[in-house]
Amino acid sequence: MRQAIVRELRLGELSRETMNRFLAIAEMLRRRGEKHTSCGSRVPVLDATKMWTVPPEIDLSHWLELRFPRLSKVELRALSAYKSA
Repeated sequence: MRQAIVRELRLGELSRETMNRFLAIAEMLRRRGEKHTSCGSRVPVLDATKMWTVPPEIDLSHWLELRFPRLSKVELRALSAYKSA
């Protein structure tokens, strides 16, 4: 995604497809953050009342089907052992 954005910005503008894909990823992450609570917390990571959302006239239904690849066992172990400073 980042490579596509950099390449297109060098050409002068983002294509509608790249922008819709970017917005769909942002929308998916926003929705996850509004539902996800951190360990020991009772409130979601993102406050739904304060988040910007994609306007309804921008149809992302095709793009919202995007899925992230599953993490490997090694990646899951690394995340489970991670401690923030």
